[in-house]
Amino acid sequence: LELGNPAGVAESERSIGAVLAKQGREEEALPLIDSAIARYRAAGDSEGAARVQISRARTLHALGRSRDALAELVVAERYFHERNN
Repeated sequence: LELGNPAGVAESERSIGAVLAKQGREEEALPLIDSAIARYRAAGDSEGAARVQISRARTLHALGRSRDALAELVVAERYFHERNN
C-alpha cells in the first residue's frame, strides 16, 4: 500500500482488525478499527467510516460493551438512513 492512499490503509486496518476480532483478539482489533475510522474521516469518506463503525460495534459487543456498541450502530444507521442506503 502507498502511504499516500489513506483509504487503502484504512481498509487494510479494518480488514486486519476484523480478522483479529474473529480470532477473539478484540483488544488488539479495536485500535486498528479506530484508526481505520479516523483515516476514512480524514479522507472525507463518511461512508467508509460508517461501514467500519459497524465493525467497531461488533467488536465492542464482543468485549461486553453493549451500550457503546449500540451507540456506534446508531451513528452508522443515521448515516445510511439519511442517504437512503
